[in-house]
Amino acid sequence: MAYRLPTVMPGPFSPRKPKPNERVSDHAAMLDEIKPGWYQQINLRKLDLECSDRCVLGQVYGSYEQGVFELNATYPRINRLVFHDLGSSRNHKAWKNEIKRRRGERNAVDSG
Repeated sequence: MAYRLPTVMPGPFSPRKPKPNERVSDHAAMLDEIKPGWYQQINLRKLDLECSDRCVLGQVYGSYEQGVFELNATYPRINRLVFHDLGSSRNHKAWKNEIKRRRGERNAVDSG
């Protein structure tokens, strides 16, 4: 029997690429280990992933750069764009939902 190539080859654009909410959940779990309760420090009204002091790391660490520095010490392969994403509202919505879910807020919905 001849070997058939899969219809979609794995790669950076394959369908198996994680959705933004999965990446956000993974990175939120990293924050849980390093900064327990970090989500209580986030002001959702001010949350802005395009602004280095209003993004998730900016609000937790004081600046995006400081947050990346702290996380890199433990997790050298973090995806920085999950925390600070220019021009994308998908990660913004995913972070808001992740924070609301962790706080137990009723209106948290999946952004997926």
